Amino acid sequence: MHRFRRLFVIQQTKENLLSNAIKYNRPAGTVTVECTPLAPDALRISVRDSGAGLTVEQLAQLFQPFNRLGKETSLEEGTGIGLVVTKRLVELMGGIIGVESTVGAGSAFRINLALAGAPQLAMHEVAPVAELRRGLH
Repeated sequence: MHRFRRLFVIQQTKENLLSNAIKYNRPAGTVTVECTPLAPDALRISVRDSGAGLTVEQLAQLFQPFNRLGKETSLEEGTGIGLVVTKRLVELMGGIIGVESTVGAGSAFRINLALAGAPQLAMHEVAPVAELRRGLH
């Protein structure tokens, strides 16, 4: 089950970051997604956009719930909780989230997560072959 939670976190995180990168990008802008191994047991997911970028003041408020950083009256829909949820999910899985941004050039979000090992079955969890065959009849 732990592996499924980790996959959920990665999927939800990717969707939130991609959604923001597209939503707050400039017309004809670009979005780049990269997945990089950090070590034998860690992974970095980066989402970079070519949007307006964020000021130092906006970066300081970025992970506050319901704070849309001045976009409350813009055409872009949102509640201001996507990044808060993303940060919390990543941290619950022992990961970290970071951001770099340059006004006029865009933002780059990165998430570092430890990889989950393949699930291991304990010998007492494996049913004998004869028992499995009886269940098929």
